[in-house]
Amino acid sequence: MAGDGGFGRVDRMDREVLVVGLNHRTAPLEVRESLALTDERIDDMNRLLCSLGGVDEAAVVSTCNRVETIACASDGNRMESEILQVL
Repeated sequence: MAGDGGFGRVDRMDREVLVVGLNHRTAPLEVRESLALTDERIDDMNRLLCSLGGVDEAAVVSTCNRVETIACASDGNRMESEILQVL
């Protein structure tokens, strides 16, 4: 199709980008340490998040100062609750 950049029809998706996590400002060291993730556990967490109904894509970021999940979800409020349970 002309004018579409060669991508064809693009449908609007009703999705939200949801970030759930904690960092050195929001949680004490003991809590951050309890949530520290190894590379293997990050892979498992990514698979688990993507298996949740309503999550299309997900990523987990884990450093010494923070743990965050980033998800593309159809219902941000409901998914926030489910992601918190996973953490």
